[in-house]
Amino acid sequence: MNKLLKNQFNLLAIILIVSVAVSAGWYILLYGKYKSTNEKLSSQLKSQLSKSNKATDILSQLDNVKSKWVSSNDRFELLISKIPDISERKRINNVIFGIIKNSEIPVTVWNPSGFAIDEKIIFIPDTEEELKISKFPIDIEIICTFQDFGVLLEKFRSHEDRLAVSNLNIIEKGWTERQTVKFVLYSYFQTSMTLKAVDK
Repeated sequence: MNKLLKNQFNLLAIILIVSVAVSAGWYILLYGKYKSTNEKLSSQLKSQLSKSNKATDILSQLDNVKSKWVSSNDRFELLISKIPDISERKRINNVIFGIIKNSEIPVTVWNPSGFAIDEKIIFIPDTEEELKISKFPIDIEIICTFQDFGVLLEKFRSHEDRLAVSNLNIIEKGWTERQTVKFVLYSYFQTSMTLKAVDK
């Protein structure tokens, strides 16, 4: 009986030792390897998630920049569309003179320049059109009150064509209400630089 119990105890000890040895071997050989691999994969996953979040942020910023650019581009194209063609120059000069005349302000000097003092070339990406924007000065001298001149400037400012005033010089004439006012009025015109294909 003692021999049988001893054999069973030996068998149990052997089973325990083999189980511990197999478990230790599994832990050392497989679990350690899988744990290391799992840690590497977790680290890579965190890195990829961080990159993905950064990419999402950048895309969001790009969308914001794109919407601002579209808005600015629309405003720019609207501004360009309000600039008349160079062929309208004589008509615009007549309109400007008419604004002054209708304000019942005497014009003593009216000297439109035949040459542009500034020119810029602009490329419109949407239409692939190249435009030349030219700035023409008109030397003007009028006799009016300060109030009348203020009203006249407001008419120029609110006119549909782009007009600008500079080089303002007021010559006082004693105690009279009316003064001599010299200024330069600039008008802007566009010329298409893009050659259009002729249909045959």
